[in-house]
Amino acid sequence: MLRLDLMHPTVSGNKWFKLRDNLIRAKQLNKQWVVSFGGAFSNHIHALAAAGQQFGFRTMGFIRGEPEYIENPTLSDAAAWGMELRFLSREEYRQKESESFANELEQQLSDFYLIPEGGGNALGVKGCQKILKDLAHRIDRFPDYVACDIGTGSTFAGLISSDWPSHFLGFAALKGAQSLAQQVRSALVLQGFQREDNWEVISGYHFGGFARVNKPLIQFMHDYKAQTGIALELIYSAKLLFGLHDLISKERFQAGDEILLVHGGGMQGLRGMEGAMARYHDT
Repeated sequence: MLRLDLMHPTVSGNKWFKLRDNLIRAKQLNKQWVVSFGGAFSNHIHALAAAGQQFGFRTMGFIRGEPEYIENPTLSDAAAWGMELRFLSREEYRQKESESFANELEQQLSDFYLIPEGGGNALGVKGCQKILKDLAHRIDRFPDYVACDIGTGSTFAGLISSDWPSHFLGFAALKGAQSLAQQVRSALVLQGFQREDNWEVISGYHFGGFARVNKPLIQFMHDYKAQTGIALELIYSAKLLFGLHDLISKERFQAGDEILLVHGGGMQGLRGMEGAMARYHDT
């Protein structure tokens, strides 16, 4: 397991790789504001706010949801680190990539650098290529498989385009495997990477959709930590490990296959699932 969750206490895991080249570009362009989007418990928003404070950017986060979410742990941290939070209804949030929204933002800030939701742009993918390239000199042989979770597909595309001779498995954390595969495909094209025979999206372990959980998944997460000492969270890493263990039990792999699992971090998001875990515990 590659423990990206141990890299940094606030700019956590794969988010650092997605943000790094974007922040370098924003600094080169002498931008004062860095703007992005996310849900009320977004790891991306949390990491961007922390990075903005540390590297001297003013940050603004457009949040999908109601203003009362501002008191949750994720957004409380972001506000404490200086991020300006603006809340959008779901309908408004769906318009975030429209020309009218861009024009309005231009009028308000004029001098800003925009990072898409989840850090999912070409620079975010390029940054994620470094995850495996930095690891290559520390291993004796390449693994047969590399497995990670998929949200926007940017991290997965970065791993695939790192030129490792492995087969890549992306475990979808949400519904819509075909849409996710197309997002990955589009991200790879921007990196000049055309192969499709060395990767696949695994869709059977989203547990009903993004941030959906059930009692077996919660129990698996607790059992895994008790047995290994490695903490997981329910949105991404627990689903990844649950799915991988299930495929192993179904003999998806051959004896002797080596699998590198990428733990993408995002542990702060577990705080937003405490209510769900408590309800299942009571049940």
